This record gives sequence, structure tokens and C-alpha cells, in this order.
Amino acid sequence: MTDDKNPRTRSWSDCWRLLNRTPISELLRKGLTGSLPADRKWHASITSLFSAKPADPEILLKNSGLTESVQQGILKIARSVGRSRRIQEKFTCDFLQALRAELKISPDQPLVDLPVELTERLSEAIPLRTLDRLQTPQISLVHTLPLELSKLIETVVRQTRLWNREKIDVARELLNHCEDGLAAGVLPEQILTDFGDPLNAARLIRRSKIRQRSRLWHVQHRMLQGIGFLLLFAFLVYLWLLVRFLTAVPTIKRDFIGEIDLRSKAIPEEKRAWPLYREALMKIREDLVMPILQTERDLLSIT
Repeated sequence: MTDDKNPRTRSWSDCWRLLNRTPISELLRKGLTGSLPADRKWHASITSLFSAKPADPEILLKNSGLTESVQQGILKIARSVGRSRRIQEKFTCDFLQALRAELKISPDQPLVDLPVELTERLSEAIPLRTLDRLQTPQISLVHTLPLELSKLIETVVRQTRLWNREKIDVARELLNHCEDGLAAGVLPEQILTDFGDPLNAARLIRRSKIRQRSRLWHVQHRMLQGIGFLLLFAFLVYLWLLVRFLTAVPTIKRDFIGEIDLRSKAIPEEKRAWPLYREALMKIREDLVMPILQTERDLLSIT
């Protein structure tokens, strides 16, 4: 019989099992600890780096210790997130981790004896599409509202186009509003009628949430808007000049050469300086240029 705590007596299967349940962070510091529970081993252990096939979410839920009804509810939410087995497996691991963190249950303990309210919510849950866009699943967004109210909340949250944490707050507020109305005996159809246009509500919620952001964000937002307008204006001016340059046809409306000739012809011939310039140039040619040319010819004849 082997002892898991003694490295000398471990078999290959025991080492592989411990490696499968050892977090990567603990492997480098403490060695094979096997501290991960069964519902997280495929997500956080080093064997996930070499595993080509992701774990089945059903197996992860069965190893977590949850009841059958709660397992089916979480599995329904995981399947709504995506069709890929790896996406479902990652969502299930993150959801179980968030559930342990909310209930303050250590990773080595099974998820048993959940609160009755949470058990009922998870057993009859209708998944919100908001869960798809969150890095960590929110347990409070799993609800039991009617389908039409769920679609209403999804539409409003999607149309707000806010940050993720702001969408979480909006979804939670709308869920509480709908749950309070149902608890007061109001019919879902009446809640939909009183709610009004979802797009208009999303627009108003977006304005309210943006006004609640920090002053620094508003300053940065206005600066970016100003820079964007300046760049757009410069681009439009450049585009207008380019189009004008490519499409314009040059038209000469003034004869500058003719005007110069007219001014020259207006001067009397006896007062024109060109004859004097010509005589001076000819004299320069005779006195300076011709001796130089003659010297070059003499040198060429000597060589």
C-alpha cells in the first residue's frame, strides 16, 4: 500500500493524480500538493496545459457536491453561454469558484447545504446573456423571472452600451425591480406595459450612468471629443483642397508677358539701354573671352 505523502512510495498513477490536482502556483513553490478540489482540477492545474480534450461540465458539477437540481440549473446556464465544450468547462469552473467565494467555502470542501433561496434560484434559473460578457460570473444575476421579463432585461442591458460593471448594476437593479413587482402580485404583462419602450429606457439609463461617472472621465471624454472634431475638420479641409486641386482647370486671365512688352515699347528707342548693354557685352567678349580661347587653342596645339 502506497503513501501519498511519502514521495518514495508514490506510484506513477498517484503522481499523475496529484499533478492533476495541483495548482501551477503551488507546483513551483511546494511541489505536488493536490490541494485543488475535483471541480477545479482541469481548469487550474498544470495538466490543463497538455490536455487536448476539456473536461465535461457534468463531471465537474457531480464532483462539486451540489444537488441534482442545482447541477441541472448551472449546466443550463453553461450551455447558454456557448456551444464549445471548453467554453462551458471554463464557465462552470468560474461559476463554482464564484459560488465558493460568495458562500466563503474553501476549495477543498464540497458545496453542500446551500441556502434555500440560492438553491431554489439555481434550480429554476433562467440565464441572463449578461453572464457571457463577464470575466467572473455573478451569482446575483441568476434569476427565476418569466421569459418575457428576462428578454426585456437582456434588451435593456445590451442597448445601454455601458461598461461591464455598470451593466451588472443595471441588470441587478432591473432584476430587483421585476422581482419586487412579482412579489407584490403584479402580472408580468403589467410590468412590461408599465416599463415602456426598452430602447427609450436604455437611453435614459445610459445618460444617468454616464452622469454618475467621475469628473476626470468627463474631462478626458471632452478632450477626446475636441481632438476628434479637430482631426475631422482638418481631414475635411484637406479633402476639399485635394478635390479642388484634382478637378480644377487653370485659366490665365492676365497676360503678364504682354504687359512687360507694353512697358518696354513705351520707352523711346533713344532711351532704351539694350544697345548699350549689347555693346558692352561684345566688348567684354573681345577683351576677355577671346584671349582665353586663344590661349586654350595654343595649349592644345602644343600638346
